[in-house]
Amino acid sequence: MNAKPIEKYRFGDVTITRSANIKFRDNVLKRLNTIHPGNIYNEKTVNTTYNRLAALKLFNGVSVDLSPTDSNTIDCNIRLTESSVTGFKTNLEFSTNSAGLMGINPKVSWYHKNIFHGGEWLNLGFMGNFQFKFNDPTRSDEFGVSAGLSLPRFLGLPYSFFKGPSIPRTEINLAYNYQNRPEYTRNTFSTSFGYSGVLKERITYQFYPLQINAVRLFNMDPAFNESLEKNPFIKYAYQDHFDAGSGGNIYLQSRSASNPQASFNYLRLSLDLSGNLLSLADGLLRHNEDGAGLIFGSPYTQYVRGEISTGRTWKFGPDHRQAFATRILAGAGYAYGNSSALPFEKQFYSGGANSMRGWQSRALGPGLSEPNSLFIIPSQTGDMKLEANMEYRFGLFWKIAGALFIDAGNVWMLQPDAVLDNFAESIAADWGTGIRVDMDFIVLRIDMGMRLHDPARAAGERWLKPSQWLHRNGYAIHFGVGYPF
Repeated sequence: MNAKPIEKYRFGDVTITRSANIKFRDNVLKRLNTIHPGNIYNEKTVNTTYNRLAALKLFNGVSVDLSPTDSNTIDCNIRLTESSVTGFKTNLEFSTNSAGLMGINPKVSWYHKNIFHGGEWLNLGFMGNFQFKFNDPTRSDEFGVSAGLSLPRFLGLPYSFFKGPSIPRTEINLAYNYQNRPEYTRNTFSTSFGYSGVLKERITYQFYPLQINAVRLFNMDPAFNESLEKNPFIKYAYQDHFDAGSGGNIYLQSRSASNPQASFNYLRLSLDLSGNLLSLADGLLRHNEDGAGLIFGSPYTQYVRGEISTGRTWKFGPDHRQAFATRILAGAGYAYGNSSALPFEKQFYSGGANSMRGWQSRALGPGLSEPNSLFIIPSQTGDMKLEANMEYRFGLFWKIAGALFIDAGNVWMLQPDAVLDNFAESIAADWGTGIRVDMDFIVLRIDMGMRLHDPARAAGERWLKPSQWLHRNGYAIHFGVGYPF
């Protein structure tokens, strides 16, 4: 006699077992679980519960064991195995160029994946960015601290509102940044509130209906301040301001692993809007001598900013030890209404370990511009960015691999005739070689980029000869963690 189709079974006893060392609130597990006694067996229901519990990233393993007890009943035992709930993440970038400018960018974060025993993630971070030259007192120092709390639920809606395998998480973030440059000192306070989750498999998103930045500048160098007065466009980017708006991003990837062992592609989109709600109350606000509405004594910003990047990596050869990686990136921002220019922290920059590797970070552009004499430490930015990168990776021995790459791109100001005029001539290009050490859990790399086409040079001198690659303003060296793209 044929057995009854499994769809006819009903769930019997449903139990959740875990180690006593896993301190977790039972009411949260019950709300995440969609398998209930008496319900008709459905594979989708089992997968939904599995995916919800696995998404907590708290347990080393999640298993749903089904045991038929009679002709139409299945008992279910959900087993959760223990894993470490705390840890550190570190990142370090180091670069130097032919002019002797050194840059060090460390990042350290500590995380707890179960801070309140309900799957809440706490992340505390520190970052630094230090640029200097040996035997030279001129330097730029930047410090940042941040705290983020991620809750495994959508605040304002019950768990039962969501039927699928993914429940959005609520994100609350706070940050403070201090920057001391020769030209000025700046304090930035930031906070955001929003949600993150998975739309479909391998499609993740973050949406922040509230993003706030308060920026204060002081200790302005008199010569720098005088130069700003002569250039209103730059002046508006370097003033106290209050930024309140919304933003978000979406990320699509063909494979879920952080370092896939097969070919993959991805697409990332981001969008920020600021100042539109505040502009509705502009008539109620105080205004400065330029007519800009003020919040807490500072002009509020009004702009739109978007960015898109897409890439594909082909892996081939024995053990997939060879790869050809590509990336295209484009972004633009536009200030309007209460703002005459994008605030500095929202402008685009190029150069660095993950960008145009023939230049240090913020040392390229905009367009055909020479390095801005206002800044002792490079700080070249723009309203628009275009970049394309290609890299060939090949195994050498053990876990060591080599790389050959080429980068092309720049940043531009969105001003009349600033982009279209001599656009081709304003595209920078470099090529280079590097070494990668793939330790499976981390990738260490060092790249040396040499300039092929430098838009900052005089016309007729922008294409560099091989004899110039290793001379002053001809190359940059970068150390980083992870692949550049």
